[in-house]
Amino acid sequence: MAQKGHTDAEAPDVRQAFAPLRAQAEETAVTFSLEGNRQLKCILRKMPQNANNQKTVEIIFAFQGPVFAQHEQKQLFMHWGVGNHGHEWKGLSEELQKSLHSTSETTFPWGAAETAFPSPSSSPPPVVTLSFPEAQAPAFISFLFRTQFHEWIRQQGGGNLVLPVHQLLQENEQQTAFLDTIIAVKTDAVREKDASRPLLPEDIQYWKVPLGSGVDIQLVALTYHNAMAAALEIFSDSPAALTLYWSGACSPHDSWQAPSPNSLLGQPGVGCQEESSNAPYGDAGAPAPPAALDGVDPEREKARREKEKLDAQRIACTFGGFASYPQDDKAYWTQFEFLSIPGSQVSLQRVAVVIAGQAVPKGIVFLVREVKADRWFRAPGSGNFFVSLPTHKYWTVLRAEEEKRRKAEQERQERLAKQMADTFHEAVKLFEEGKPEREQRGTLSYRCVTLPEGVGFLDAYVYPNDAITEVYVHFTVCTRVPCVLHWGLLDIMGTAQTQTESRWETWKKEGLSQEELEKKREEEIRKRMAFRGAPSQWICPPPEMRPPGTVLVDPVRAVQTPFEEAKAQRAGLAAGNAGLQLLQQLTIRVPAHKCPRINEEDPGVDTLFDGIACCLKEVNGHRWFRSNDGRDIQIRLVEFGASVYKGLNAEMVEKIVEAEVEWQHMTLMHRYNLMHSFLDGFASKHGASVQGNASFQRREALLADLARDWTDCHFHSPELLLPMTFSPPPLPEFSPRLEDFLSLGAAVVEEERDFWAWLYVWGRFAFLGLLDWQRNYNTKPRELASASEQLTFATARAWRKYTEYRPLIRDCLSTMGRGGAQGQAIRDRILDIMHKHKIPESTGNFYEQWHQKLHNNTTPDDVGICEAVIGFLESNGDLKTYWRILGEHNVSRERLASYERKITCEPYMVHTNIGDLVNDFRSYLSILKDVHDALDIKKAFDYARQYLPHDAVGLVEQLVQELGTQRLQQKPMNAEDAMRRFQTLSEARKKIVFTLNQDGGKTRGARRDLPVLSIQPGAAKKTSDLHEEPL
Repeated sequence: MAQKGHTDAEAPDVRQAFAPLRAQAEETAVTFSLEGNRQLKCILRKMPQNANNQKTVEIIFAFQGPVFAQHEQKQLFMHWGVGNHGHEWKGLSEELQKSLHSTSETTFPWGAAETAFPSPSSSPPPVVTLSFPEAQAPAFISFLFRTQFHEWIRQQGGGNLVLPVHQLLQENEQQTAFLDTIIAVKTDAVREKDASRPLLPEDIQYWKVPLGSGVDIQLVALTYHNAMAAALEIFSDSPAALTLYWSGACSPHDSWQAPSPNSLLGQPGVGCQEESSNAPYGDAGAPAPPAALDGVDPEREKARREKEKLDAQRIACTFGGFASYPQDDKAYWTQFEFLSIPGSQVSLQRVAVVIAGQAVPKGIVFLVREVKADRWFRAPGSGNFFVSLPTHKYWTVLRAEEEKRRKAEQERQERLAKQMADTFHEAVKLFEEGKPEREQRGTLSYRCVTLPEGVGFLDAYVYPNDAITEVYVHFTVCTRVPCVLHWGLLDIMGTAQTQTESRWETWKKEGLSQEELEKKREEEIRKRMAFRGAPSQWICPPPEMRPPGTVLVDPVRAVQTPFEEAKAQRAGLAAGNAGLQLLQQLTIRVPAHKCPRINEEDPGVDTLFDGIACCLKEVNGHRWFRSNDGRDIQIRLVEFGASVYKGLNAEMVEKIVEAEVEWQHMTLMHRYNLMHSFLDGFASKHGASVQGNASFQRREALLADLARDWTDCHFHSPELLLPMTFSPPPLPEFSPRLEDFLSLGAAVVEEERDFWAWLYVWGRFAFLGLLDWQRNYNTKPRELASASEQLTFATARAWRKYTEYRPLIRDCLSTMGRGGAQGQAIRDRILDIMHKHKIPESTGNFYEQWHQKLHNNTTPDDVGICEAVIGFLESNGDLKTYWRILGEHNVSRERLASYERKITCEPYMVHTNIGDLVNDFRSYLSILKDVHDALDIKKAFDYARQYLPHDAVGLVEQLVQELGTQRLQQKPMNAEDAMRRFQTLSEARKKIVFTLNQDGGKTRGARRDLPVLSIQPGAAKKTSDLHEEPL
């Protein structure tokens, strides 16, 4: 394509800069693999017109290394012919023979031509060039090589080599048109915008990407730079819209490291101004200038800044305007834009990226995606495209200044974060201090909620006015981020939408007697207590109930109301405190009626609605905060039969009771997740206590020192037994120290010990099957296994961290399933067993009923069921054995029938190899125990042995074997054996605990598996194969 409008005297620097690109447009290369691991490169060039106005085609045949070894005295000849298609071979016409020019002697034996290669054993490798007029160029050249001894060299795998000359000429024309178009576009841009000081490319790279069926697209990448930034510009001739997926990297195979968004210049929305304007330095997204140096002439400094401002504007405005969107914090998306080029037959699109000097990486790695077809283009060889970026010595100065700014900003953010954390902790302290008073004021109802993600707390208390015409719902929130209350009225019994007045008013209008009214009221109270946890619905509050500033967001269900700043004189909040800024309040008024009290549980207040359902929404954000269990927060207007428990951790106890009694859905997974949330809340509260209570902080420091002392003492004196917990020993000489120690943070310790006691009692009730393992919810085994695994890991971390409560935490750990990665295998393996042994998946048989239970709600009962099935099969179908083993696991016929996926049939002998079936069920039992049974001694040892020292492994292994042998023989121990067993157990426990205290916390697995193994001395569990005594 000719460059219209340019003369020879016009922009010579531009043409010179693009000379390498123009040279690339004139040649096409093909590489062949030959026998003997030889490589031959053929380069086809179109030469300028000669004196006879003829265009010439030049073909270079260049070996990429010596053809023969140095000692071999051989002559190499290229034996070649021409043809109209790839499989045709014929000699050269007389006209072509006359016009052919060769750099080496060429002869024309019958039906072929032969060209001698010079020095085939020398270095540099041999090269031969053939040239002929373009008009006489053959469609194909077929060739191979021979020596004077008639040894033939063909392509790898055999056959002649074929060079498609016409096809390469056509590709050359396409390539030339594409590159000439780019040169014309760039030359016009330089001439129109900046002919005096053009930004010329530093480097040019070209790729041709094959798409298949003889179709390909071309890409050209150009790099630029000045003192302030570097730019990458990419052109493509693809007719379909493209997107650039790019990042910074040191090489094509290096890890991707995206520059920060602030370092990308020329983004859309930033105006580009003329260089002569007095715009601020930061225009066009340019970086701020470095600060003036001491001792530098002000005028020179001013001139330097002005020049840097213009440099930044020039490169940003020249190549800017393309929006780059971050993707996964490691790369950016940037869309190509099509260029309108009148008279051109080339479809050209362009994209550019500009990066500030202080953030320029060593190179840009990228891929290209076709938007509509959603296909990706990679560099030839299936790798990433890579372009090295230029460098500038001044960028070192920019990077130093940027590092100073970054550190200053980091310090400022750290100070701000610390200030905000301190303010929040102060706010939490105020919130907690005022909680007792707010709870006392809540004569009708009180609810306190810990919000997820550590964002804060919410509580609400409800009380009536003196005339009992209204009840006030007063919210107090303490949050790290500003929020609004998203709320609606709560209708549990499903009548509030159809009634316009309270039930009490309706009954009075019906003319009922006082006795009948009291009976109705008593029945109403019983209903409300029975409907705790029943399905509920949101109702949009009527306009008269909405506080000022309320916005209607759902005309059927909900509104949003902003909070007000907390007032110091209300709800026990202290005045003049910084934390008061994070405390906000809101009062909602709800109509009510007075009615006679019929018993102590009746507050004498009746309302049309049951309560308020709500959650918090982040202001100017997209986060929603509900209760820790993921449910909406419900505030009852009148709490009938409220919890009488007023002791420590009352909020936790209330949540446990609510979950076990009121939740419509409850499974082991839900219980484990709720336990996990309690552990997170404990950690947060413990941290706040350490920071806000100097006495408790001193106690924690003493405990940490004591734990280290015990470990050091044992390291030097292995015979010294480590305690189960780390507390000062109650020896006479330590009595004063012990008395002082026990007084430190005593209230906090009492509350925290009470927390772990409640958690253990709750877990123990669930472990014994006294609480629902599954209620109205189907749990995938992998979800249950994941929840169990996360809980046991969190509890093991607590065992290691909170040394004072280790006995209780260890007891808690003994009530939990181990979990792990075998959850999905519970579903998959039972199907594999049924298919392998041709057990039908039809209703009405035991195996299919058990399979359905396993798929939808696997529980620890499945361990007992599997052992019972194994016993049944091994006893040749003895059902008494089956029911006996189930009874040992407390699984009765009624319990089997009570599952939502009922098991009502008994197992039967399958027509298969029973030995194989038993082995398969034993393997399946191991999977079930992996998920459900953390306290199986043999499995606990198998998982923990990799973290134990060699002597401990031998000791525990011997102990497990002894227990198994004794149980198998069913012989009682005498006093001497019992004492020896006790000593062995004590020594095993000592080694396990010491390993954990010394370095067992370095790996995640050790933090969980060693405490689980340490439980065994106090846990009455059985081994994988036998009912055994505890380790």
